[in-house]
Amino acid sequence: MGAPGRKVWELVHSLTKSENERFYDRAFEYKRGGYAQYTILYDALRRQKVFDEDELRETLKNEKFLVHLHRVKYYLYGKILKFLRDSEEEGETKLFAYLGNIKFLLGKRLFLHIPDQIEKAIKLAEETEDFLSHLKILKYQRELINVSKNWGFDAGEIREVHENETKLRQLDTERFELQKLLDTFKGVSRVSSMKEEINIIESQLTIPQSKTGLILYCRIRINIALRTGRYADCILETDRIISIFQNSKGLLQNDSYYKDLVMAIYHGAMVRSFIGKFEEADNIMKALEGELNTKNRLPSLYYELKILHELGIGMASLNFPRIWEAIKSYYELPESMLANIDWVKKIEILHIAANASIIDEKPKDTLKYINSIANIKPAYLRLDIRQFSRILFLVAHYDLGNLDVIETGVRAARISFKRKKVENAFYTGVLKMFSKITRANSIEKKKLAMREFLAGFTGDSAQSWNRMNQYFNIKAWLISKIKQQSLLTILREKDEL
Repeated sequence: MGAPGRKVWELVHSLTKSENERFYDRAFEYKRGGYAQYTILYDALRRQKVFDEDELRETLKNEKFLVHLHRVKYYLYGKILKFLRDSEEEGETKLFAYLGNIKFLLGKRLFLHIPDQIEKAIKLAEETEDFLSHLKILKYQRELINVSKNWGFDAGEIREVHENETKLRQLDTERFELQKLLDTFKGVSRVSSMKEEINIIESQLTIPQSKTGLILYCRIRINIALRTGRYADCILETDRIISIFQNSKGLLQNDSYYKDLVMAIYHGAMVRSFIGKFEEADNIMKALEGELNTKNRLPSLYYELKILHELGIGMASLNFPRIWEAIKSYYELPESMLANIDWVKKIEILHIAANASIIDEKPKDTLKYINSIANIKPAYLRLDIRQFSRILFLVAHYDLGNLDVIETGVRAARISFKRKKVENAFYTGVLKMFSKITRANSIEKKKLAMREFLAGFTGDSAQSWNRMNQYFNIKAWLISKIKQQSLLTILREKDEL
């Protein structure tokens, strides 16, 4: 900051009566009723008509902090700005604080104090790639140049500010366009092919110039990879995001970017689980508990992803103790934390639990989880899972031997799908199969109905059938009924007809 004594003296003497009162109030509140060292210095500076370092030291000669007076001056300067700037808020970011400082100092016409604040703010804005805040800083820089032209600013410096503004707007626009492409996937199930949309998106994708733009680019590529089964690409893009943050730790100061890293770690672990790399998946998730400290920074998100990871790896490895331990931990979360978990993720957790219950021969529990999904509001969240829950309802009641309930369930599903204009050949086939099963008067006729439905997993319908099968492996379930073996056995042996 340079010449801290004179600058803090200038700042103290720029304050109005009401600002002085506010400073004392905040200092008293901050110290919880005590009288801090910096307030003693503040009083001494207020009494000086002209700044005099020797006189100041003489005044403070009996104070213990005199040996580190230089540091206390800096501290007082920061406290005055913190207590009096308009933007002072609980939990504000450093960059937000710098912007508030600059605005406050401009209002006080303490122009020589501002370049230092601008320099620090620009450095932080560059580290965090906060383009909008950076533009605000440049706006203040232009104001400073305009009111202080006689200090030697030349046309080149003004032109540099304008060039920087233009570049930042371009980067912000680029990032905005990438965000729009990413939003295309919002609310759309990962099992949805989105073939046409993906073709359009891929044709528009170009490597962005900024690191935060590249993160969005990678997130788009991850969404595409998940929907096209290109799991190696998904791992590549999640690892690229992790690498960006490893090389640009300043980005982690922004909660939104921090969350991007957390989600990249989760997606990287999820895909590794899906392809059987369980140890790698567990290891990558450990990053959330180490330096990132997600458990304390974003506790609800941490437990949400931790539970989903445990469920995902448990389902992929058919490790039911791990699955039920994850479900138990979900229900044991405090209400306050549970309330902050994304409702969509709650539906996904319950859906996995419903699936696991079928495999683990607990169909009554499946019905319990389906009912919990139905009770989650608003009703438009994860319509795909809600619709498939009607199929799980039929599966559970078949395992319970409730054929009369199945017939009612088929009728209810048809009415619901018709009312909601759900046109899906897979659903039509499932309902037709269950309808035949309820009317079949022999085991062989039931098996025939099952085989007729399984034929949909071949030929032209194979792709869409297999995609729908990701909600629940009804193919394996039907094979288990035909072969009269447990579903778990069929899944472990990856048995086919």
